[in-house]
Amino acid sequence: MNNDPTAAFQLPVTYWASIHFFQPENNSKVGVVTKGIAPFLGFEIEVSSCDLTPAKISEHAFNTAAYIVCSGAALKDNENITTNYGSKFTVKNITASNNYPAFLRLSHNNE
Repeated sequence: MNNDPTAAFQLPVTYWASIHFFQPENNSKVGVVTKGIAPFLGFEIEVSSCDLTPAKISEHAFNTAAYIVCSGAALKDNENITTNYGSKFTVKNITASNNYPAFLRLSHNNE
């Protein structure tokens, strides 16, 4: 059995991008940001810190990247997306500024 979360899309997203975990100050929850997916999408993906496990958060970032690459979808601000395990996230597009690339922020709705 293939445990790669992007296997359904037949894309090697896990080879294209790396996941970097972060933990905001005074917060026990973690989030992730991709690095390396911008050449394919035009932006990186951030999943804001939330109560999900680090594995689920990173899986969601990879699956979102694969979905956008395969479908060409343009996710709009305040659009809601649901993971295959039922968690809901709200989309926010962040414009590039200074030394930071553009990115798609996904905020967990159960926060």
